[in-house]
Amino acid sequence: DSMNLWIDIARPLLVDVLKQVDLVVLNDGEVRMLANDENLVRAAEWLHNELQPGAILVVKRGEHGVLALHPSGLLHVPSVPSPGLVDPTGCGDSFAGTLAAHLSKGEGPVSRDELRIGLEHAAVVASYTLQGLGVAGLVAMEQSDRDTRLQALRALTR
Repeated sequence: DSMNLWIDIARPLLVDVLKQVDLVVLNDGEVRMLANDENLVRAAEWLHNELQPGAILVVKRGEHGVLALHPSGLLHVPSVPSPGLVDPTGCGDSFAGTLAAHLSKGEGPVSRDELRIGLEHAAVVASYTLQGLGVAGLVAMEQSDRDTRLQALRALTR
């Protein structure tokens, strides 16, 4: 994985680059590796503290959902139970893209509630990605099915 290579060969430079952005989305292994700490919460807190004030750190955890550190606190959103796994390739990318698209609609700092909503939408889209090869799962996604899956996710967490 190219991120692991960057962490290995240019960790201080990478951390400096991450300090320049408002939203950082990494997987749990990358966060542990950057922080040099196997405890995920401690590693995520360390990295979040390295970022600029107001930045958001999102830690993707695959089937275990997502952990997000917002200036006002920690959030967890579970993964969406999916009726079938075909190929997880691209799930993280569709997750990050959906989250970025959702958050880009707002103006000013992202509230904790708005972040949670974005994470929920991103988890739903990622759950469709793994249901097909390439973009097949996304192409098959219907708005009504997506809304139903979003409501089911919210029922699990609220």
